[in-house]
Amino acid sequence: MTKRLTALLIAVIIPFTVLFTGCGSKQLTPKEYYDELYATFKEYVADLKEVSELQAKAKTLAEVQAQLSKAKDICGKAGKTLDKFGKMKPPSQFADKHKKLLSAVDLEKKFVSTVEKAFNSKTVD
Repeated sequence: MTKRLTALLIAVIIPFTVLFTGCGSKQLTPKEYYDELYATFKEYVADLKEVSELQAKAKTLAEVQAQLSKAKDICGKAGKTLDKFGKMKPPSQFADKHKKLLSAVDLEKKFVSTVEKAFNSKTVD
């Protein structure tokens, strides 16, 4: 009985402790922030390169539509990559610039969504 009670208490107490102590969202140092920004930008550029290669290969409407599922996957991956920017907790000296970055990220999300819709278009143009 005491083992069950202890297990129950641990199962309840640990998540609350982690939640309220902020372990999940630690503020990054400038170096960590730079490294995460660099890695995320690099990943996003690779995603865009994949999409542009799909667009370059597709010359006819049938080819464009044939690439639709692959384009959806890549655009979904690019969207998840962009979400990483919002999950970063920048150092306080970069907080204002990070907010501006997040505004630009929202525009990029719209761009990725538009690219995905382009693969579902009725004409090549």
